[in-house]
Amino acid sequence: MKDYYKILGLTPAADKKGIKKAFRQLAKKYHPDLNPGDAVAAEQFKLINEACQVLSDENKRARYDLDRKKQQGTSRRNSADKTHSQQTKAERGSSRPDFSKAFSKDAFEEAFFAGMENSSAHNNNKKKDPLDTSAMFQRFFGFS
Repeated sequence: MKDYYKILGLTPAADKKGIKKAFRQLAKKYHPDLNPGDAVAAEQFKLINEACQVLSDENKRARYDLDRKKQQGTSRRNSADKTHSQQTKAERGSSRPDFSKAFSKDAFEEAFFAGMENSSAHNNNKKKDPLDTSAMFQRFFGFS
């Protein structure tokens, strides 16, 4: 949410005269006619204009102030909740078990294949390559 009071350099207690005065001073500084080709000044002028329109109208200002208070209350509450959750995580962190190694490949193999011989290392010379077609080739062409 844009802080219109900050944009105009005012406090929430500012009256209509103070709002007009702040707007005129900033409008002179950032007006596009006085700053041709300056995109930053043009954008700042738009913000100043928007802030003045909202804060000068009593109804719009009342709604803006209400929304602003709600957002400030929510952001304070959220930051307090984050701090609390970080503290509780830090407190729980030391007492939680570490499962990072429990689901590793080594743990899996040990759990399901414990006691079994490593067939690839033990039967390395006896096992045939499944892609080796030399025996079929020899039988087909009559080699022995």
